Amino acid sequence: VRAADTAVAVGVLEEAHALYRRIGSAGGAAEALNNLAEVARASGRLDEAERNYLASYEAMEQLGHAASIIPLLNLAQIQLARRDWTAAERTVRRAVEACEQGGRRAGLLYALAFSLPPHAVAERWSAWDDALTRAEGLTAETGLRDEEIAAALELAASLSDAPARVTRARSLATVHRNA
Repeated sequence: VRAADTAVAVGVLEEAHALYRRIGSAGGAAEALNNLAEVARASGRLDEAERNYLASYEAMEQLGHAASIIPLLNLAQIQLARRDWTAAERTVRRAVEACEQGGRRAGLLYALAFSLPPHAVAERWSAWDDALTRAEGLTAETGLRDEEIAAALELAASLSDAPARVTRARSLATVHRNA
């Protein structure tokens, strides 16, 4: 994938998925599905990515896999890209709850950032303010910086017409881009 040879990456990941299934490693198979979804998303095949993220998440959840939050957050990104605010809100709410229950601060930071666009569309400004404040605090606390968080913050800023909110979201996006 990093070498931009997606055909080879897909082949290797499909082999890995099949191998994990043959040897009975449901966790490995679920991780391979998440990675196949990543390749599909990067290639613009959002339907395929969504199916694989969902299958990966459900398999990981059934296993109690510690990384189950990853395909769930990735699924939210597909929903945000599609501007499916209702689905994104449901997915992100589930992610926030799972991260809060499991003490996953990094995952919570992603989930809070991904919650901002649906909050903006629904004009839930107190929820927006709370999520952004928490995201700012987690950014400072964890030191985590990520382009996907920045992109969600920029999207949220573009959906708000309140200058102070736009400025705060874009300011935090800049922090995540300039790490």
